[in-house]
Amino acid sequence: MRVSLFLDGANFFYMQRDCLRWWTDPKKILDFVRTKGELIDAFYYMGVDAPPEARQEAYLKALPTMGYTLVTKTLKNILLSDGTTKQKANLDVEIN
Repeated sequence: MRVSLFLDGANFFYMQRDCLRWWTDPKKILDFVRTKGELIDAFYYMGVDAPPEARQEAYLKALPTMGYTLVTKTLKNILLSDGTTKQKANLDVEIN
């Protein structure tokens, strides 16, 4: 069976931090998916700071060495109706 992996980096991060409260190694995810079939593609979609922080930059550099094709978009600050801001990088089009 041929398998492709599409990982939404923001949801992956917040799911780990807020719901699971433990961290998953992206390399181990690739290794697991390879046990299910022939891994054809592995894409990792992520919004990034401009310029990236040192920790984020190291993570971004590590992903391709693990086997992911990295797709990034710069985070934008969105002003909400209550006067606060939220950072967002809409990657929905790239993922589809």
